[in-house]
Amino acid sequence: MKVAIAVESNEMHVAKRMGHAPWFAVYELDGDNFSLLEMAVNKHAREHHDEAEHNHHAKSNEQEIEHHRQHLTLLKGVKAMLTRAVGPHMKEALSREGINIFRIPLKAGK
Repeated sequence: MKVAIAVESNEMHVAKRMGHAPWFAVYELDGDNFSLLEMAVNKHAREHHDEAEHNHHAKSNEQEIEHHRQHLTLLKGVKAMLTRAVGPHMKEALSREGINIFRIPLKAGK
């Protein structure tokens, strides 16, 4: 099973918020074994730095959810997302893609 973790860096520090995480560490889980498949760039996070290109407040909820879904194409085959926090639009986009969300407590850190 493929799972993704919203991370801040290749040191695997868990990001505070999924939508702002620069990367998703994508793993393959097989029983008790796991292996890192890739560090996928979160293009949605890059948009947060350019308000001219992406303005959360200018779109309707449905438009925003669909916008988030477009950025999830890099997570095809992922069945679970591990994150500390996820916004409502991203949460709905993940749900529509069949990706379950599991929250990681702040104290977990890495």
